[in-house]
Amino acid sequence: MASKLVSLPVTSWTEITTIEALQEAVTNGTDMDVFHEISVTSTADYDLVLGVEYDNNYYMLHITHADVINALTGTVAEITGDYKSSAVTVTK
Repeated sequence: MASKLVSLPVTSWTEITTIEALQEAVTNGTDMDVFHEISVTSTADYDLVLGVEYDNNYYMLHITHADVINALTGTVAEITGDYKSSAVTVTK
């Protein structure tokens, strides 16, 4: 499980260009307990950016689309997009 999950402005995807800036954005962001911005009832396009801290590494997720598939086994939401990673461990 992630140590921290924050919503970032969409512009962060292009404006955050360094590991330090990503770490700062996640560290200073407000941690979310739940994320309800993706529909599980209908397929849709999105432009959402999330910051994640996991195992002392930092990630930025850009969610661009979600397909909702109703199957006999239940509803499946397939989320697509891209990510950027700090690619280094940051010591706290």
